[in-house]
Amino acid sequence: MPPWSTTPSPLPAWPPPTGLTTINCPLNSTILSIHASTHIDAPAPLIWDTLRNTTTYPDWNLFCPAANITSQLNTNIPPNILSEGSSFTLTVAINQTAKDPATGKAVTAPSYEYVTDVSTPACPSGYVPKSILEGGGGFYPDLSKVYRIAWATNLEPVPLDIFTERFSEIVELGEGQGCEYRTWENQGGPLAEQVKSTYEDLLNEDFGLWAEGLKRESEARCK
Repeated sequence: MPPWSTTPSPLPAWPPPTGLTTINCPLNSTILSIHASTHIDAPAPLIWDTLRNTTTYPDWNLFCPAANITSQLNTNIPPNILSEGSSFTLTVAINQTAKDPATGKAVTAPSYEYVTDVSTPACPSGYVPKSILEGGGGFYPDLSKVYRIAWATNLEPVPLDIFTERFSEIVELGEGQGCEYRTWENQGGPLAEQVKSTYEDLLNEDFGLWAEGLKRESEARCK
């Protein structure tokens, strides 16, 4: 552990037994739900900066080894930082064992997304209503202790019969105790049935790779 870190305080069990929800794809419309979580021995702002900075993705993200922001709603935000309203393309490697013979790297495909929510302790968001925050759907309810970002499928480039939303939360556990990182995605619509039957196990592994990669990168940066 880093010298500033102590044993983390326990949080309530996550994910909740009733299931995870999102705003764009609520629980009652969800066909596929994917999630991962891990403890990270690093300060929340450092983890937050790593998660939002798309130029770091090749360093730690096996599942999505590249992310390219194509437009920023807020022109004052740097072009490599995910912010509310950002449209971006994730380069997704769902099957880590399927290699491109030309490069020897995992086969990838583009996924078009836009950021639906950004919330920090200094600037809490009202995107998730209080009733949902406190309703047991997976959200950490105390906005003074959580950094949160969400994105949804952008259907403009490629119209698909699917709707999704993914949340990531960085929960501060207290001074010197690091953070709990949680991420989950809900998918609904006809195409989600096919994704579930074909890729559910792989996607759960991929979300685990994402979480563990963010953990390694963040902990390495704070040494």
